[in-house]
Amino acid sequence: MRFIYASFSTLMLFCLFFFSYIFEDSFSMQGIGIAALIVYSYLFVSSWHLARHINFYIIFLFSTLVFFWGQHIILLCNVDFTEPNRSILSGRVADWAMMFAGVFILQSMLTMHIGYCLFFKKYRNTKYIEIYDEKTSNTDVLLKIALGIMAISIIPAFSLALENLGTASIHGYGMIFQTENYQLTSFSNIKRFISLFFIPSTYLIYILASKKLRIVILLILMAYSLVLLTTGSRIIVFMIAFALFMIHYKKFQKLRARTIILLGTVAFFLMLSLSVVSSVRNVLYTSDNIGEIVVLATEKSFDNFIVFSVFEELGFTYNVIACVIENCPVPVPYNYGLSYLLGLTAIFPNVFGGTHIAAQNTDMLFAEFYTTQGGIGSSFIAEAYYNFGRWGLLVMLVFGMLLAKLCFWLEKSANEKLFRVFFLCVYSSSLILFYTRSDTATFPRNFVYYGLFPLFLEFLIRTSKKSVYTTICDVDYKLNDYEEK
Repeated sequence: MRFIYASFSTLMLFCLFFFSYIFEDSFSMQGIGIAALIVYSYLFVSSWHLARHINFYIIFLFSTLVFFWGQHIILLCNVDFTEPNRSILSGRVADWAMMFAGVFILQSMLTMHIGYCLFFKKYRNTKYIEIYDEKTSNTDVLLKIALGIMAISIIPAFSLALENLGTASIHGYGMIFQTENYQLTSFSNIKRFISLFFIPSTYLIYILASKKLRIVILLILMAYSLVLLTTGSRIIVFMIAFALFMIHYKKFQKLRARTIILLGTVAFFLMLSLSVVSSVRNVLYTSDNIGEIVVLATEKSFDNFIVFSVFEELGFTYNVIACVIENCPVPVPYNYGLSYLLGLTAIFPNVFGGTHIAAQNTDMLFAEFYTTQGGIGSSFIAEAYYNFGRWGLLVMLVFGMLLAKLCFWLEKSANEKLFRVFFLCVYSSSLILFYTRSDTATFPRNFVYYGLFPLFLEFLIRTSKKSVYTTICDVDYKLNDYEEK
C-alpha cells in the first residue's frame, strides 16, 4: 500500500507543478489555502491508513499545518487579523514570492510524503532479541544520572526563564534574544549551556521513574511551562507537552483515536468558553439589553477566539519562507548545503570565543529584509530553499525517509522496552517538531550533548564498576593462590 500512496503523491506533485505553471498569474491566498486543505486531507488520510494509529509523523503533519497555513485558515474563516503588519496580506513580501511560497511548501510536503511512504515500515511485535537487550538491563544507574543532571540544571533553567520573564514584561518578547544570555558565546555562557540539560533530563526521568516520581516531574514541568508561557515562549511548551504525550501514549497507556478526538473536542470548547467569558466581561457595560450583549459577546469571542490568535501567530512562518524565497539567491546567494555541514561542527565547543562558525543561520541572514527588531525565525523548508533553491525538494525526500525510520524505532523501542533508544527517539522527535519554526543545524549538537551525554555517562560508570569488580576478583584469586602455596 505504501508504494501506491508514494505513486499517488508523485502524481499529485506533478499536477501541482503543472497547475502552478499554467495558472501562475491566477493564484490568490484563498486559493492556495484551499489547495493546502485538499493536499493535507490526503496526507492525513494516507498516513492514518498506513500506520492505523496516531504516530509521530501525523503529529508532525499537524504541526506543519498550523505553522505554515495557520493564517490561511483564518483567512478562509473570514476573520480579521489582529496584527495586519505580520499577516500574509501585509504586503511586506513581494506578491510573486508569497504565491510561490505556497506552491513550494505544498511541493515540499508531498515530496517528504513520498520519502515517508517509500520507507514506511509497520512495527510487528516479535520475539527477536537485540544484542543489547534493555529488558534485562538495569536502568537504576541511568535514573540516578538523570536525577543528578536535573538537580544541577534546574536552578539555571528556572533562573534564566525568570530573567526572560522580567525582560519580556519591560521591553517585550523580542528583546529576550538581545540579552547577554543569548548573545554571549563559548564558556562565558555556561549558565544557558547547563540550563539546556534540564528538559531532556526530565524526559529521561519520566521514562524510567516510578509513578510518584513521575508526578513530581510533571508538576515541575508544569511550573516551568507556566513561566515560559508568561514570557510568550509557546513553542518550547508545545515541545514539552508533545514529549510527555508520546511517552504516555507509547510507553504507559495506548490511547485510542477516539480518546484523542474527545480530548481535542473538550480542549476546543474549553478555549471557546474562556473566550466567551472574556468577551462578555468586555461588553457587559456597553448595553442594558441582555440580547444585545449576547450578540456582541458572541461576535467578539469569535473574532478574538484564542485558536485564531494562536493560528495567526504561528502561521507567520509562511511569511518567513516567502521572505527567504524573495531574497535568495539575490542578494543572499545559495548556501549549497553548507549550513547542514556547519551544523556538524557545532558539536565541538567554541573554546576560542567569538561567534561560532555554525551560528550563521537563516534567521540571522534574512531578518533584516523583514524587520528591524529581533528575528523572524526559520523552518526546515526555508533552510532547504536557502541551501539549494528549488532543488531543496530533494532534501525533503531524505527528510521523509528519516521520519519513517524514526516512527518505526519509536514503536519498536516502546514495545520492546528499549528505554535508552526510546528516550533518544522521543527527544529527537521533540527537536524535529521545533524545526517547523527553526533551522535543523542545531540538531547534531543538541542530540550529542543533551541526548547521548547521559547515556555516555552511564556507560563510563558501568565500565568502571565492571573494571573494579574484575580487579577485586583477580586480587582475591591471587591471594588465595598464594595462601595455598
